[in-house]
Amino acid sequence: MTQFLPKATKNHIVEKYYYLMSEYINNEQFKTNLEVNHYLGIHCIHRVFEYYMNKLKNIDKAFYGAQQAGYYYLEYIHQLNTSDLSDSFTNKDIVLFVFRKTICELYNNGDNHNATSIHNIMTLEDESITLTNKEMNMFFSKLDSLNSILLFWSNTQYSYLQRIELFSTFYFKFLECIEKADLAFLYLDALQQHFQFSYEEYTELLRVLLSKTEKTKRSRSGSITEDDKQEWFLLKIHSNKELLHSKITNKNMKELVDWLYSEV
Repeated sequence: MTQFLPKATKNHIVEKYYYLMSEYINNEQFKTNLEVNHYLGIHCIHRVFEYYMNKLKNIDKAFYGAQQAGYYYLEYIHQLNTSDLSDSFTNKDIVLFVFRKTICELYNNGDNHNATSIHNIMTLEDESITLTNKEMNMFFSKLDSLNSILLFWSNTQYSYLQRIELFSTFYFKFLECIEKADLAFLYLDALQQHFQFSYEEYTELLRVLLSKTEKTKRSRSGSITEDDKQEWFLLKIHSNKELLHSKITNKNMKELVDWLYSEV
């Protein structure tokens, strides 16, 4: 059964988390620098916020650490671009820089301890970085899905201004119902891998999925098992490919979503 955070805790995290992501995505470098891997920056912010929450169990301190991660990421990218060294550094190098400047501030036990901490957060190999609170761990997993899927990063036809618009229109609304959005992002992820929706089509698809998610009763959402979700997903996406394709070709997103959710 799905576990839910206490409402007050969830609302506090959502408020701080949204502010973090909104501040980052509305930064001038996001709007003007087409060479920046913006999802990587969002991912850094998310991981630092999650790590601080795990270690300190304090939302405000996690907010500050993750906010600094966003600043360091953009600063480092700017320095690389202005010095013509961007081709000499990998994404891993950039992430390591951000983690050293943020996560290592939590420790004063020497470089070896710091190196181990950074390795853990990048690989998830150490149980010590897994949130001991089961509900919190599941909640952050859902936030990670929101970040990686909602803005359709793989679609190169969308401009960054369009992604900012998607963020402004949908991000907070999905955050508010994130604990019920599993199926929405499961389907979105699969559809993105097989179809290149126009921006208008994708916006309408998100609008309908959001409405469907918001109307899902919390208690019912909690009663849907992971096995149920996978069974419905496989049935709709893989066992009915021709029907799925025809519904997408018809460009009626409400009809498509109603069909996807028809067994839920």
